[in-house]
Amino acid sequence: MKPFVSVNIVTRNMGAFLGESLESALNQTYKRFEVIVVDDGSTDDTKEIVQSHKSEFIKYFYKEPTNIPDSRNYAVKHSMGDYIVWLDSDDELDARALESMVSAFNEDPDVSIVYSDHYLVDNCGKVYHRFKYTDNPNNGALIVAAVNWTPILQCGTMLKRKVYEEAGGYDTAFLKSEDHEFWVRVLKKYKFKHVALPLYYRRTHPDNISNRFLENDPRAEVLRRMLKVFALEEMFPNTPKAGAFNRIGELFMERGAYKDSLAYLVRSLMLFPRYSTLMLLAKLHWRIIFSFFRTKGR
Repeated sequence: MKPFVSVNIVTRNMGAFLGESLESALNQTYKRFEVIVVDDGSTDDTKEIVQSHKSEFIKYFYKEPTNIPDSRNYAVKHSMGDYIVWLDSDDELDARALESMVSAFNEDPDVSIVYSDHYLVDNCGKVYHRFKYTDNPNNGALIVAAVNWTPILQCGTMLKRKVYEEAGGYDTAFLKSEDHEFWVRVLKKYKFKHVALPLYYRRTHPDNISNRFLENDPRAEVLRRMLKVFALEEMFPNTPKAGAFNRIGELFMERGAYKDSLAYLVRSLMLFPRYSTLMLLAKLHWRIIFSFFRTKGR
């Protein structure tokens, strides 16, 4: 029997786009699936939009608002799929998405996570860019990418259910970058596979979840966790240790983790004195001073 797939949607006040997202999920060429809609405390017409579809494929759950990672964990808990794919409520799946990704799993039983290319579309749904990934059979390029940003798009990526069960789901301490932190935990253990087709339409607009602003950049903690999981050579292949420390110090500074930044820049300077490291230390000095006076003025 073909595997059962859960298309999981977490939404809050996205009624303007939710109908199109649901249609894209329901219009799949692959027919063994369910659509789990977790309404994280919407105050708009979200419930009415879901109910208007009158589809046996859709299961709707309303919950009091918490946060995105908690709601994603809630969706996984209430889903039944062997495979799980995320769909943001302002985005759309290509009609071939589920079929193409299930086929990729069938071709290689060792694969646990399948990701595809995706389109970027504007507020009106017009495609303006195709985002292409490169094939990555040993996860190496994904590990390198994760140093700087989320290595692959969370939505439109299909995972075996066991990945969530074994990894423990999303860390609810991460109100942003929860996907980035999750990938860091699973990159070491599971095999990823790339499907070179644009199977997801990602809408960009001011109300995107990815535009959530947090004063404390959670990517600093993601980097700390990466440094515990991966060897320096995995994160910075073909880079001397001094250069790696220099880059880590720079990243921590960009993310507001000044103590971490200072520690790595000093380590870089001790291994190999260079002008660029001295310049970063000077920049860090002024950032610390600015941060002190900004905090004192509140």
